[in-house]
Amino acid sequence: MTEKDEIGELVDVAQEEMQFPHPEVYLYTNTAQVSMSGFDIRLSFAETRPEGKPISKGGLVMAPAFFKALAMVLANNVKAYESVYGEIILPNPKKTPEEKKDTKEAKGTKAKTS
Repeated sequence: MTEKDEIGELVDVAQEEMQFPHPEVYLYTNTAQVSMSGFDIRLSFAETRPEGKPISKGGLVMAPAFFKALAMVLANNVKAYESVYGEIILPNPKKTPEEKKDTKEAKGTKAKTS
């Protein structure tokens, strides 16, 4: 068994054994930023709206080991979600000027051949 498998098992067992009460407040976020030092990892969350800059919603500070365990739990939950609801499709990232040029040229080619 690899280290990753062992950590995954520990995380799964811990998650099954703990019963968390529902939070009083849920926050919506569509933007996150990760920063780190040798001692901890910080996750900052915000809501980005089309009309302006991001609005800070809060953050978490955690030990690197917990961050790794959390990442594994999140990855397992993405797999579970996709097995029930289908693949999560991420929006296209911002394209570089060269990629935009290639896309325009490809569209132009299709229009000429149609």
